[in-house]
Amino acid sequence: MSWTLNAARSPRPRITPASVQDTPHRDPRQRRVLDARRRTSEGAGPGHGSATAECLTEGVDLERCGPDDIEALTAFLGEVDLTRSGLDAASVRLWLAHDGTGVIVGSTGYEISGDGDHALIRSVAVSADQRSRGRGSALATFALARAAEEGARRAWLFSRRSGPFWQSLGFEPADRDELAEVLADTHQVRLFRQTGQLGREVAWSRPLAAGE
Repeated sequence: MSWTLNAARSPRPRITPASVQDTPHRDPRQRRVLDARRRTSEGAGPGHGSATAECLTEGVDLERCGPDDIEALTAFLGEVDLTRSGLDAASVRLWLAHDGTGVIVGSTGYEISGDGDHALIRSVAVSADQRSRGRGSALATFALARAAEEGARRAWLFSRRSGPFWQSLGFEPADRDELAEVLADTHQVRLFRQTGQLGREVAWSRPLAAGE
């Protein structure tokens, strides 16, 4: 069953000491963040509203990533081998899905260009035990819709391993240099230029339209 994502506000699941202790297989950095959340009040503050994600078999919250989530998200993206740098950049918008204990089981988002016309989709991931249920597609579609709502007219991304997945969502092979030009001011493009990784990447793109 796939997640149904919408923009309604929803509180975070209540996290108890027992729920943290019951997930020893997760990266300890996620557990430290869960402890910190348990000690803080509800509400993410201005600019960090939440959205709900509901599965017919289990409830999952999809929330805007805030400063207190960066450590756990960094650990999660490390587990799924995705870029961990620049998660707190002002141009990056990220959302997180948690399981019933508050552990991250999915993420999605994008980085917006300086002119607002282009979105670099990034950090779309689902934990290994949550895959093959349509959740990756739901998370990617959510990011595309939010980017379109923000005014982006075209979505881009880097992917060397998941071309068929992105093609199923309307993406086509794109010119890597064009991506780097229109998104030159984004953290990920600047990082890939500096490290030399840009020349090894494969670019994909698709148009965005209102009401995605």
